Amino acid sequence: MSLGALYNEALAKETTRLRGIARVDERTKRLALRILPGEIAVISHLDLDLPCTQALILRKPAAVINAQPSISGRFPNLGPSLLVEAGIPLLENVGPEIMTAVADGEEVEIIGDAVFASATLVGRGERLSPASLQAKLEKARANLEGQLSRFVQNTLTYVSEEQRLLYDPSDIPALRTQIEGRHVLVVVRGEDAAADLRTIHSYIRDRRPTLIAVDGGADLLLAEGLTPHMIIGDMDS
Repeated sequence: MSLGALYNEALAKETTRLRGIARVDERTKRLALRILPGEIAVISHLDLDLPCTQALILRKPAAVINAQPSISGRFPNLGPSLLVEAGIPLLENVGPEIMTAVADGEEVEIIGDAVFASATLVGRGERLSPASLQAKLEKARANLEGQLSRFVQNTLTYVSEEQRLLYDPSDIPALRTQIEGRHVLVVVRGEDAAADLRTIHSYIRDRRPTLIAVDGGADLLLAEGLTPHMIIGDMDS
């Protein structure tokens, strides 16, 4: 079947379709800083987490295309449910090829579970619905005990390998940030974190605590006109 015939067949079968400019990025939180309302997010994010989902929702994309499973079943992550509840279509597990098949800024069209660029099929995935999400969450909850056990074992392994830093921290560079004698506020991304930060704005103004941002917590502080004194970051992002 020709490429044009595939496109026409999809149009004939499906009534669910939308079109928009694609914004492509391997890093969801980086994409959330530049995607515009009405554009289509193309990401590669296994087990889409809540903070990244909230950042995307604030940008009001027309849809989200995920190269990977948005909820793999390893644990019950709520990010995908939040997207669907916000009325943003989520097409998941489209495959890694979508990240190169679609150029950033290119117009794409989603017809049912298929993605087209210039009337050419570039990927297929699963469009998540409330029912399918519920089934995946129930499966993930059943797997939670095993995942927690592996997490604990992994943590103990790291503690064992890095225990010398606990006993002899001389290899850790001295901090230039003033902490002793001051209040310290640690800011981490999470549900309602931005609202919580606004709630304690008067405390920050009056007490002037040392502001320590963990990863995306730095973006939260900057959005409120505050500059972190220290950032603890995920160095691979």
